[in-house]
Amino acid sequence: KLICTISSEVDHIKKLPHLHRLIEILIDEGTLNEEQDEDVMKIKNYIENHYSEKISASSIARHVNCSISALYTIFNEKIGMPPSHYINQVRIRHAQYFLSSSNMTIGEVALAVGIQDPAYFSRLFKSLTGKRAGVFRKEERRQYHNGIKSEHSLYH
Repeated sequence: KLICTISSEVDHIKKLPHLHRLIEILIDEGTLNEEQDEDVMKIKNYIENHYSEKISASSIARHVNCSISALYTIFNEKIGMPPSHYINQVRIRHAQYFLSSSNMTIGEVALAVGIQDPAYFSRLFKSLTGKRAGVFRKEERRQYHNGIKSEHSLYH
């Protein structure tokens, strides 16, 4: 019984870094930061909740009840990039989490983050992280077991 209890505790401890990473994501993206502009919060929350779906500037604009041109102004002035770049960063950040914490194939990860074309996902992943998805997964898992954070990760 003691061995089962210890094994259970070890499993819980192994999950802690992943929970910590999720909290860091929420803080970095402002979902836990009360100081952000209300429209920016609505936009970021919408994208965080719908990144696995097809998201367009018009769907975001409808959600925050503004014009597309106003949306682009908010993105450029307050987020610092166009909507498509921000959406891609969110998707790849979630992909990094899936790659490091699940056994999903790279194609399954692509679909899970709303990217239908695995080849496009691979190119996008490499352009934003500097590494191929498979290499990232391998290195992240090795570093996780050694207690080291990856410098190429967007989620910490």
